[in-house]
Amino acid sequence: MTSGRTHETARSWRAAAWTRTAISTAATSRCTARAPLQPQGLERAKVAAARSYEVRANWKLVWENNRECWHCTVNHPQYVRANYDNAPIDDPALKREIEAQVRARSAHVEPDGLAIDHQAAGLVRFPSPGCWWSINRTPLVSGWVSESMDGRPVAPLMGAYRTRDVGTLRMRTMPNFWNHSSGDHSVSTRLAPAGPQKTLVQVQWLVHEDAVEGKDYTLDALLPFWQLTSEQDWDLCARNQAGVSSSAFTPGPYSTKREYNVIRYTEWYLREIALELTRLET
Repeated sequence: MTSGRTHETARSWRAAAWTRTAISTAATSRCTARAPLQPQGLERAKVAAARSYEVRANWKLVWENNRECWHCTVNHPQYVRANYDNAPIDDPALKREIEAQVRARSAHVEPDGLAIDHQAAGLVRFPSPGCWWSINRTPLVSGWVSESMDGRPVAPLMGAYRTRDVGTLRMRTMPNFWNHSSGDHSVSTRLAPAGPQKTLVQVQWLVHEDAVEGKDYTLDALLPFWQLTSEQDWDLCARNQAGVSSSAFTPGPYSTKREYNVIRYTEWYLREIALELTRLET
């Protein structure tokens, strides 16, 4: 009886942490997010394709994977060709390259009121206490104008964009959503816990509302970059779940140099649980 009640209580705590912060500040955040989101035209966009997955891992492991850097070089060759996320953060030559890219991309986007606001290697630092959402724009590597397999456009420009070289607009909201948007398409990922070791994931590809499949875009060109990256991640998550479920597993420290966002995620989750425990006990 006691173990059953404990399980139900724990499930209630998890559900509360899942919704508490997002509900409390949704209206304010919607107003703040409107300006950086508006040029993408997502409110009018057409869903060109969707893929659903059942990932054999706890949802927290899926989020940790999303916030992690060091697995990318080996597991996401197509992703690291296009992005600076996993680049050495203390390489002076790379720093100069990124600075040059920021200057060049800014010259393209500033006339339209856009800004390259993440100007360094590595991921934006997120989440943090009291911060459950984040939006930024970051440059792609030189020669890439879209997160596609070859960096070339795969669809008509979305929203209010007038040039293709706008980098990527990135969004993330705790605890279950992230999005990467190139100038010509947008890819959203949503998580739903379905058990202690199962997460349901839906990935959607969005394009301009008037784009016609077969004429303006093809799924063969639109899907592979993020379909491949996503499925590589789901395999990693399943293997991580098997590892942490093993009786031989011993937790170790995260790298403070590169995995600062995994640390931040863990701290965010523990803080949300602690706040809800305090509320339930008073």
